[in-house]
Amino acid sequence: MTNKNKLGDIINSNNISIIQENIREQNNIYSITNIVNPSKEKAVEIATKHKLEPFFKTGYNIREDGEFGPYSVPVLAKAEELFPEQYKFNFTITDSRFIGIKDREELLDRMRHSQTAIAIKMNNAVKLLGDCPDPHQPKIFNSKNNEAFLTPEPLAIPQFSFKCHIYIKNIQYKIKQFDLKLVDKPASFECMFSNEHQINHPIIIYINVNLKTNQCNFSFNIREYKEKDSKSLMQYIKFLLATNNEGFTLKAKDRNFEYISDSVNFLDNERIKYLNHLTSTLNKIFKIEKYFSIKCETSFFYTKEEYAQIDKMYNMLLQVKQKLKLKDISATLTKRGDNSLVNLNSDESINISIKEEGVQYNLLNTVIKINKIETTYFNVIYEDEALIREFYDSGSTELNIRIKFKPKVGKYIKYSLKITL
Repeated sequence: MTNKNKLGDIINSNNISIIQENIREQNNIYSITNIVNPSKEKAVEIATKHKLEPFFKTGYNIREDGEFGPYSVPVLAKAEELFPEQYKFNFTITDSRFIGIKDREELLDRMRHSQTAIAIKMNNAVKLLGDCPDPHQPKIFNSKNNEAFLTPEPLAIPQFSFKCHIYIKNIQYKIKQFDLKLVDKPASFECMFSNEHQINHPIIIYINVNLKTNQCNFSFNIREYKEKDSKSLMQYIKFLLATNNEGFTLKAKDRNFEYISDSVNFLDNERIKYLNHLTSTLNKIFKIEKYFSIKCETSFFYTKEEYAQIDKMYNMLLQVKQKLKLKDISATLTKRGDNSLVNLNSDESINISIKEEGVQYNLLNTVIKINKIETTYFNVIYEDEALIREFYDSGSTELNIRIKFKPKVGKYIKYSLKITL
């Protein structure tokens, strides 16, 4: 087997040589250059006759499907100039983006501007040499309903951008510094703007402008990785609640452009109730993050255990800053060995101090380390005298009881809580 740069002629010889050829995008093309039996010259002559002689002749190749068959070979230098190779297709568009578009010009325009492969179903295809059908059609053209793709020629997207603010109707609320750029042109009369390049902005918006109808479609979402940031998530939720059933105005800072949305109620009552509850939870997380100098991983949804952890840490901060009103407290008294406790009368008061050292909490995938927590309850008395007497009089050397204490004076227990980080 030898490589050759041009197609060989069919001649008579006692040898058979199959030579690989490469024609345009075809691979594994072969040409018979020698015929063994001279007595078959007439058959060879008939088999190699071509409809466009003397410009073309018939060659033979092994196709990609493994079958052996004829194909058209240009002979004269002007053959390809006089009979340029071209193709005529009949196909059905199966790409969901374009189904339903009846206007032919709009369809072609959108296909051209799509800049991505377009799925089609091939109904019929003909290879032409000039205006004449090639007598040796590629076998793939003989199969109907072939799946294929059309690839539009590349189009450059114009450089265009503007900065804008969003104002909510009837509410003193706005979001600043959206930097919108032209990111797509689905059609010559349609433009898509977005701030997707503003990676530090928590909200990503898309505005599709139709120049024919002068209408816009607006959509927005929170960036996926920003959902874990409490401040960004709060900003997005406030934007959701503010725009629901209110509409908004988008104003360009340095261009004559203003987009006014309709009032759309896109949140039902249950969703609004949940988002308000989530806002309350995020406010608690803010205070926890600030006090302990940490960053928690926030989310749209929390488990019951996570809500309990958030409330526990938040209530701890309330005790430090605001002092909760405690009507009573409960504590476990432990008797070990022969140690005797000071006998209490029902009218005697005590101060109870509880110390915890080396405490660690895991809150929303964040470890909070506390060196010491010290809580002191002042001037309290126990409620159940019989139970406390049983505790002292028991001969057991190991005993635990749960007992409740209440303020001796007033309705609420006075206490102090100190956290050492």
